[in-house]
Amino acid sequence: MSTSRSPRSARAASIFRAVTIWSETGNQRTMQAGDTCMEDRIVGMIMGLAAGDALGAPLEFMSERQVQIKHGRVTEMIGGGWLSLRPGDWTDDTAMMRCLLESLVEKAAFNREDAAARYLAWYRTKPPDIGNTTRAALGMFDDGIPLGEISRKAHDDNGGVSAGNGTVMRCAPLAARYAHDAARLITASAEDAKITHWDERAASGSALLNLVLSALLRGETPQDALAWADERIADNDLGLYNPVPDTAFVQEKDLNPSGFVVDTLSCAFWHFTRGTSFEETLIGVINKGGDTDTIGAVTGALAGAYHGYKKIPPRWAKVLKDRGLLLALATRLAKMCAGGGAAPSAS
Repeated sequence: MSTSRSPRSARAASIFRAVTIWSETGNQRTMQAGDTCMEDRIVGMIMGLAAGDALGAPLEFMSERQVQIKHGRVTEMIGGGWLSLRPGDWTDDTAMMRCLLESLVEKAAFNREDAAARYLAWYRTKPPDIGNTTRAALGMFDDGIPLGEISRKAHDDNGGVSAGNGTVMRCAPLAARYAHDAARLITASAEDAKITHWDERAASGSALLNLVLSALLRGETPQDALAWADERIADNDLGLYNPVPDTAFVQEKDLNPSGFVVDTLSCAFWHFTRGTSFEETLIGVINKGGDTDTIGAVTGALAGAYHGYKKIPPRWAKVLKDRGLLLALATRLAKMCAGGGAAPSAS
């Protein structure tokens, strides 16, 4: 039985309508997807996520004012930050997305156990920038606690809260694999989220983001993609809903660039719907400070899914860490998924 629309989802529907009206009244130049093909959009989504991560990472934990004082307005891959990154280096956002991407390419479908095993292998490399909830859950997994129990235990140990943005930063490859199957996309997004984050807001956030991404990959406008995702997420049997609050797309001053999944999505959607190019969108969001690597990654995935890989500035793309490997994986995923048919059977 489908769940009824939650109050938050109902309120969010009015926001999506407001965004459309706001766009059509001339306060925003409406973006056009043009003739960008789906394969290019899939590659753009993957590479855009990595670019947004790398652009934002050096500014992580800085306020907007601190960014301005230290850097002026950041428009390039600068490196540095608390992780002492080289220009083009990305963080845990892209690393975990890559784990999921590799799993999808190898298995041809979402496989929870395989994805979790890849996350665990990455965890064992002792990354310095892993999120607290992810660290706790994967640490338990490494200690032998069953996969089906780790996120609930991590959630309970944290006072019944695990609504960080560690799921939305990695989930984008699922949007390509299930771009033509919304029901499976919602389920897979929730299953992936619950590997590490038990909180329904984390699962709902992943499902909502992936629905938006899937619509963009199919060539929908940002406004139509947001409206469709809001309607579609209300129809599921998992208790998922649209967690984005009323003011997400209305008042810039109310945006909070934090690691809370609702804040991250609010910031990403707000800047995405107002940007007129990949470059403008990413520059706008990273200069706001806060959790800039993850918000940059999510915004980059959205902008890349809409504008395509060819619209990512070459000066950014060419310096990305492991660019060739990411591009090869993204291209394999794109060729597997862009036709709209079933992916090859997993061996």
